[in-house]
Amino acid sequence: MALRLYFDADGNHPVEAGVPDALDLAIIESQDLENTLKLYIKSDDSSLTYRNVSIYGLNDVDNPVSGEVNVQHAEDNGGSPGSFLEELDLPDGPYIPAVPVWRKIYSPNLQSSIRNSSLKHAIKAQEFDR
Repeated sequence: MALRLYFDADGNHPVEAGVPDALDLAIIESQDLENTLKLYIKSDDSSLTYRNVSIYGLNDVDNPVSGEVNVQHAEDNGGSPGSFLEELDLPDGPYIPAVPVWRKIYSPNLQSSIRNSSLKHAIKAQEFDR
């Protein structure tokens, strides 16, 4: 039982190894890559509630330099992202229905193509019976 990350609010399309949150973009040399996407956190067990919930980028590099990739998350503010943070603290609750969050991937001053397959989203939470 756990909180899971999804591409859709209904929880039909999970972000997982077989279908990762992946980018395949063409960026002009010396430009920055910045991409945002709305994702959803949902519980897979309606009998649980969660406290001390947070999400962060695992295996990213904070304060990146050329060729590095940074992942940040923001709360949803009426369909737009709030402030992006390295680790985003989220409200306590059952996470049913799904709670929207935004992720931003940023890599500055790209000089050549990069491939980083080790980046992942990590969710921390404490589970409790309702």
